[in-house]
Amino acid sequence: MATTPFPNPFSLAPQKLAQIINPLYWLTSGTGQIGFVNINGTASANPEVEAEIVEKVATYGRQLGRISDVLDVVLRKQEASTWNGQEKKAFDDFKDMIGKIAAVKEGYLAPTQANVDKLIDGINSLKKTNEPEYQRIKDELKAKLFGPQASRPLARARARR
Repeated sequence: MATTPFPNPFSLAPQKLAQIINPLYWLTSGTGQIGFVNINGTASANPEVEAEIVEKVATYGRQLGRISDVLDVVLRKQEASTWNGQEKKAFDDFKDMIGKIAAVKEGYLAPTQANVDKLIDGINSLKKTNEPEYQRIKDELKAKLFGPQASRPLARARARR
């Protein structure tokens, strides 16, 4: 009975192996983009202007939000009884989308424990980076939560002397 020798597993591998390990390669491979906001030059007549608008004026989300707010106001002032079925459906779909967006935003603004923790972490972080702004926000929160006298404990203590 003849036995076939088991092949050496290392003989199946290439003799020379090389792999580029560059974290930026994985970020840019196939897309040519790095970052969260990327302006594709082929989709914009002037990508530099568009990038500056998005970075310095308003993100796409903020722009769309403001357009949606204005469009909602304008559409509500129109005489809906003259709309055909397709126009009414488009308006209903728009209202539905606006409602869903509002629900998502409210979820982020709701006073859940997680949101309160994020707020406190943000305020404490501000204390390290911008003490005057930290103090202003702290005083404003005290005044809004506990009344105007709560934001001035030192002034009350001095007034009692």
